Amino acid sequence: MSSGVDQPQPKAVKSLLAKRTRSEPELKAVIAETLANPAPADQEKLVTLLNELTALSAKNHTIKDQRLAQLEQQVEQQREQLQVAETLRRLDTVLLQTLTAGADITELQQQLAQVSGQETLTLLNLTSRHTVRDTAGLGIAAQRLLHLSNKQQVPAAGADDNGCPILVAAAKRGGELVGAVLIHTPDGVGAREVASRCAEILAAFVVAERRLRGDLAVRRQELLELVLDPPAGGLSNATQRRLAAHGITQDHPFRIVVGIGNQQALEAMDHRLEFDFGSRLLRGIIGGELVLVINEKNFVALRETLAGQRRRAWQGMVMGHSPRLHRIEIVPPELAVIRRVVAAAAHSRRSDSDVLVSLESYGVLGAFLSRVNIEPTKVAMRETLAPLLEYDEKHKTELVKTAYNFFNEGRNIAAIAQLMHVHENTVRQRLERIAGLLGPEWCYGQAGLDYHIMLSLLRVLEDE
Repeated sequence: MSSGVDQPQPKAVKSLLAKRTRSEPELKAVIAETLANPAPADQEKLVTLLNELTALSAKNHTIKDQRLAQLEQQVEQQREQLQVAETLRRLDTVLLQTLTAGADITELQQQLAQVSGQETLTLLNLTSRHTVRDTAGLGIAAQRLLHLSNKQQVPAAGADDNGCPILVAAAKRGGELVGAVLIHTPDGVGAREVASRCAEILAAFVVAERRLRGDLAVRRQELLELVLDPPAGGLSNATQRRLAAHGITQDHPFRIVVGIGNQQALEAMDHRLEFDFGSRLLRGIIGGELVLVINEKNFVALRETLAGQRRRAWQGMVMGHSPRLHRIEIVPPELAVIRRVVAAAAHSRRSDSDVLVSLESYGVLGAFLSRVNIEPTKVAMRETLAPLLEYDEKHKTELVKTAYNFFNEGRNIAAIAQLMHVHENTVRQRLERIAGLLGPEWCYGQAGLDYHIMLSLLRVLEDE
């Protein structure tokens, strides 16, 4: 230490001490100069400088830590962005692979879920109606989120009907809502980006599938028309090979199915069949009818699918099917019988009856008809009922229908009147007229059985 005499300070030191804020190197220089030329008054100043240096050093370390943390955060964000970008690129590849392979929406969903890491990802095609799966994935809460996503054009997050997290994205094409993407309990980063990209992919897939269905439908219909109305020389080998692609081969069991209803119902059923069976079914809407030629294996699946389906759910639509057939060349005459069965069912069956009917739907009569030559049977039927048929044709009455309902409604006058929307006395008058034409014993014993069978045959085999 120096004697008590103050040593003059260098000008550089004086200027540094005069500054209100100093950097860490400047403080170190002042401290070094002070220690090199100590003076009694420098003790307190030295302590102040050391404290200032300590505080500044701590501050600098804090700033460095903050900057380091920011850099690490930026690196992590960039890493996540790259990861999401790579995932989106791979998702786009899935779409191309699915379309190239001709896979369905189920396969697309599986591949997207695997690539994105979102195991609960679900795709819904909202352009289909009356499908077994069309309400499987959308609860009330999800429907609200879908409406919100459709309106805001971004994925909407919320809770499903069970209170679990869910992310919903609307798939749109040209302003039309064509599908929905659902991710239950979204996992990992980029879930919104994944949902949004999957919605774009789903929309593109639905549109591409529509176009493909249109092209296939045209070719299917052309093939179906050849089968229903074959050329004079029969079906060519090339045509039979095309049929084999739809599972229809000579000497192997198949069925004919015919559906009648309004255009909307026919298109809805056609879409349902496309959704459940794809191109496996040879079908088309021809002349206001939905006609299918279907192998026995697929028919069993179709019958199970439509089991319990009521006509009211399909706007009154009725579908009839043939017995098992084995020869392709008998399709045209069998088609005519099925058309008559379906027409009769449409006239006589109630709206709560099954959609799918057949000759067997008419019990013993149906079993009989399925084993006889139709034309001779029709001749005998018209000969037996000739008095009633001629009278109705000449006087524009409904004696045939009244006679049929008389047997079918258990001879209940009130039930017949209600069914035919006439007064009970009108029914009685018609029955008297029928007795005058056929004889008083027309509804009893063997005569009653004969007339009941023939009236039922007329109902099944001919349009009213």
